[in-house]
Amino acid sequence: MSLTLKYQGQEISRSKNLSSYKETYQGSEAEIDSYISSSLPNISTYVANKGYLTSWRKFNAQGPIFNLEIEYTVSYDGSFNNEENTLYGVKSAQLSVRTIQLPLEKAPSYKACWNNYLLGLGDVELPDWATTTSSTILSRADKQIYRWVKSLGEIPDDPVSGKFWDAIQEPTKPGVEYYDFAYFVVTESAKYRSASAAGTAVSKKINKIVSPQNDFGLNGEWKLDETSVQYTGSYWIGTNVYTRAGDSNGWDKDLYQLG
Repeated sequence: MSLTLKYQGQEISRSKNLSSYKETYQGSEAEIDSYISSSLPNISTYVANKGYLTSWRKFNAQGPIFNLEIEYTVSYDGSFNNEENTLYGVKSAQLSVRTIQLPLEKAPSYKACWNNYLLGLGDVELPDWATTTSSTILSRADKQIYRWVKSLGEIPDDPVSGKFWDAIQEPTKPGVEYYDFAYFVVTESAKYRSASAAGTAVSKKINKIVSPQNDFGLNGEWKLDETSVQYTGSYWIGTNVYTRAGDSNGWDKDLYQLG
């Protein structure tokens, strides 16, 4: 026996405020349980051409045969006017880009020479790594005769073995301490009948790693960073804002939980 859609196991109804789609499957209890645990979407999940999964019911039909009745529903605003007949709970999505300032040291191609002076002790020559290294940490040998500093005021006054420290290379990007970092955000909004329904919908996974329903085909890992609820006078609008991680490493799992 395998799980199959029951004969005449589909039912569709529509009222002014609600549409309902029901389907009934039949099979063994083990097959029903397996489908529920591995294939059935979570309650409130939207399924295309059906609606939001509202409920499911498993019951014994006859002998070893069990039935699984699944119901999907979609709420409407109560009007049959095409311009006003807007679905409740169906999300609209918007893609945008925001910009923040990050320390220059976080730039992918950062070089220490961008915003540091390189000091040399005595008459040393400029080393090959002076314009290529991204770290201000020097080897045991190099730090005896070289030193990175932010300003000329940090040049030591005291001599070392009769030699003095002096700047042998100036910053190539003087005065630049930050750079603009652009990142993608997706804003999803939906209508709800009550404040509590909107609040529940937008607050479950705040600050957790979770993808928006529509990521516009952008690869990467997303996190729910902002939520808001507003009342229009007729219904409530719940809004979620998702932020894509800045690189392929994604969000730090030590700091943020999976949604």
